[in-house]
Amino acid sequence: MRSRHPFFLALTAAIAFPAASHALVINSETGANDTAPSGAADFGYGNVVRVFAQNFGDFYSTGVYLGNGWVISAYHVVADSAADGGFTFMSPGEVKVNGVPYDVDPASAFQLTTAGSPSTKADLAMFRLVGTAPSLPQVHISGSTPAFNTAVTMAGAGYNGSGGVVGPYTSGSFTYNGYSWNPTSNTIARFGTNNVSSSSDVLVDDTSGSFNFGTTIMATTNYKSGTGVAQAAAGDSGGGVFTQTGGGAWQLSGIMLDATALSGQPGTSSVYSTPYDPTGNFTDQTYFADLSKYASQINPLIPEPGAAGLLTAAAAILLGSRRRAARIF
Repeated sequence: MRSRHPFFLALTAAIAFPAASHALVINSETGANDTAPSGAADFGYGNVVRVFAQNFGDFYSTGVYLGNGWVISAYHVVADSAADGGFTFMSPGEVKVNGVPYDVDPASAFQLTTAGSPSTKADLAMFRLVGTAPSLPQVHISGSTPAFNTAVTMAGAGYNGSGGVVGPYTSGSFTYNGYSWNPTSNTIARFGTNNVSSSSDVLVDDTSGSFNFGTTIMATTNYKSGTGVAQAAAGDSGGGVFTQTGGGAWQLSGIMLDATALSGQPGTSSVYSTPYDPTGNFTDQTYFADLSKYASQINPLIPEPGAAGLLTAAAAILLGSRRRAARIF
């Protein structure tokens, strides 16, 4: 049974655990990773936007501006609780792009679908902004599933871990460290890094009451120690998972949708295990939609950027029970 509670991106370093600000937690680096990186390191930070999640606590979650006026996010962020497949948008200011509010054209909104799954719906939605489109580069959608151990940059506007240090504490053969979330910290996008821990097609059928969040093809990352390592938390749903091509161009490979919590783990926190558990069974994980499986639905709306338009680089403490994935609002 999948439980739903808010999740975010938490960034860690190996040893020290001071508080940080804004979305995500970075040990020893208060306020870091909340502005666009310079030059070739910029994966498309400015395209990570805030999307109002009216049905899940009236707070802002995350989306990614793709270009041509279109935004992609998690369907559950904008779902209408009264109508399966419907949408709820706030007006004015449903989407904030670098702090500038934009309205959404409700008639443009649609839920993406998963081919060949038991449910044709996916927990992904696209919608178009009203008025003049933001002056941002178009985002390239990856055409292939990210391979195991692929380096990723994760960006979201959710909670950070400045609510306090969790651990160290021991359970079984693992020692755990982590952070409690700060529920007042989802005011700006922050980014961190990780690696793909599973690139297999993970189908998650998620229907609850009048919401049908659908069956989505996903990949995962494992939370672990290390400077700048990211884990999703509350408000990071709809955030982007970016990778680089062999030629150094940045591309959007995923949209964050779910995260796991371990049985017995302190509530509203993110924890990782020492020693590192590569299976992900004894550490928190982030699940993200594999956008290569949905590119045929996205690309016709977003004209493929030319070479000049590409963002280039010069570059569950388990305690004997099963881990559960949690909705990341």
